[in-house]
Amino acid sequence: MLNKNKKESGSVKAGSTYKKIKIITIAALSAILVTIIVIAAFYIPKAIETERARQEAKSRIVRYTYCFAIDYNDRQGIRIPTVWTKDFELKDFRQWNDNPGAAMVDPSGILKAGSLAEKGDQTTITFSLDGKIACVIYVYVVEAEGYISSVADLKNLDNQSGAYIQTEDIMLTESVSIKNFRGKYYGNHRVISGHDVSAGGGLFDTSLGGGFYGIALTNIKGKIENAADGYYGALLNKGEYCKIEYCSAEGGFEAKNVGGIGAVGGIAGYMKGLSRLADEDPYLDHVEACTTNLNIKAEISGGSPRIGGVIGYAENMTISDTTIRGKIEVSVPDALNIVRLYAGGFAGEIKRVYDLAASRITYLDSSYNLVSYADITVSVTGGDELKTVYAGGIFGSVTNLSAGNIFCEGSLSINGGGATVVAGGVAARSENEMRIGDYVGSIRMDIHKCKVTKAISIESSGDVIAGGIAGYAIKTDLDENEAKSPAVTGSREGRQTHISDGIGMTGAA
Repeated sequence: MLNKNKKESGSVKAGSTYKKIKIITIAALSAILVTIIVIAAFYIPKAIETERARQEAKSRIVRYTYCFAIDYNDRQGIRIPTVWTKDFELKDFRQWNDNPGAAMVDPSGILKAGSLAEKGDQTTITFSLDGKIACVIYVYVVEAEGYISSVADLKNLDNQSGAYIQTEDIMLTESVSIKNFRGKYYGNHRVISGHDVSAGGGLFDTSLGGGFYGIALTNIKGKIENAADGYYGALLNKGEYCKIEYCSAEGGFEAKNVGGIGAVGGIAGYMKGLSRLADEDPYLDHVEACTTNLNIKAEISGGSPRIGGVIGYAENMTISDTTIRGKIEVSVPDALNIVRLYAGGFAGEIKRVYDLAASRITYLDSSYNLVSYADITVSVTGGDELKTVYAGGIFGSVTNLSAGNIFCEGSLSINGGGATVVAGGVAARSENEMRIGDYVGSIRMDIHKCKVTKAISIESSGDVIAGGIAGYAIKTDLDENEAKSPAVTGSREGRQTHISDGIGMTGAA
C-alpha cells in the first residue's frame, strides 16, 4: 500500500507540474503575442507612413544637371550643390561614376580629382534614388591657368587663353567687358551678380575659340543706348568657334536703336561656328543645357536686325537642351525704316552651312529639346507690304537645320502695322537649301515632335502668312506636331492671308 500511495502521490505532483508549465507557457505566449500585436500596431503604421513619405519625397525629386571643372592636382576638392537631394541625404542616393580615376565625389559631397587624373579627362557622375535620376554632374579635368574670385580677376582676363575656374560668388561693383578671350571659363555654378550691359553689352565682349561652362549670371540690368550694327548679349557679344554649356542668365536689359545688321540675344548676340564636312563630324560649336529667365526689350531703328532670347544671330551653331522664361518685347517705332526684322524665342535667325563639296553629308544637324515659357511681343508702327517681320516662338528664321522635341507654352503676340507679317509657333520662316546633285532639298530637313500650346495672336493691316508650326516652310517636312491656328484681326480687305495650324504657306519666300 505504501508503494501504491507513493506512486499516486508522484503522479499527482507530475500532473500539477505539467499544468503549471502549460499555464506559464500559455501566459508567456500570450504575452509575446500581445507584445507583437502592440508592436505591430505601433510600428507597422509608422513603417507604412514612413514609406509613403519616402515615396512622396521621391516624387518631388527633379533632375538637376551640373558642369564642373577641377584641376587634375586638386585633392582638396569642391563642394557640390545638394539642393537636389530634397528630403534625403547624400548617402541615400546610389552613385555611378563613369571614370572614378578622373574625378570622384566623396561621401561628404566633395568633388575631388581622382588618383589617375590627367588634363583632358572627363567623367559623368550620376546620383539616383530607387532608379530615379536626381542629379548628373559632368566633370572636366583641366590644368587651371588661374582661379577667379573677384572683379579684379575678371578684368584681368583680357586677351587670355587657358582654363580658369571661378571659386567664389562675385558681386559686380563696376562694369566688366572682357576682350578677346580665347580660353575656357568654368563658372562651376558660382554666381556673378549685377552685370550691367550699359557699358558695352556682354560680360565677355569677344571670344575666338572660347568655352563657357557653368556660368550663372543673376540680376542682369542696364540699357544699351545705341545698338546699331552691333552684337550684344548678356554673357557674350560676339563669339566665333565657341561653346556655351550649362550657363544661366536672369534679370533684364534694354537695347535701343537696334539697326543695320545688328543682333541682340539673351546669352549671346552673334555666334559663328565651323561648317560641317561629313556625317562623322561632331557638333563642334553649340549652346547646350542653358537656362534663361530674362526680360529683354529691343527698340528697332532700321535695317535687318535679329533679336533672340538665347542668340540674336547664329551661324553654324546648334542649340539644344535649353529652357527659356521671361519676356521678349520688340518694338518698331517706324517700320518704313526697316527692311526685315527677325525675332524668335531662341534665335532671331539661325543658319547652318555645310561643305557641299563633301558628298558624305546625308543628314542635317538639329536643334532639339527646347522648352519655351517666354512671352514674345512684337509691336510695329506704320510700314507697308515691302517691309517684313519674321516672328517665331522658337526661331524667326531657320535655314538648313532641323528642329525637334520642342515644347512652347509661351505666347506670341504681333501687332504688325502695315508690314508683311510672317509668323510661326516654331519658326516664322524655314528653308532647306541643301541638295544632292542639282536637286535642292534632297537632304531632308524637318520640324518634328513639337507642341505649341497657345495660338499666335496677330493684329495687322498688312499681308499675313502664319502657321501654328511655321509661316513659310520651304522644302521642310513636318512630322508629329501639335499646334493651333493663329488668330488674325485687323483690316483684311485686299490683303494676302494664309493661315494654318501647320504651315501657313509653302514655296519661295
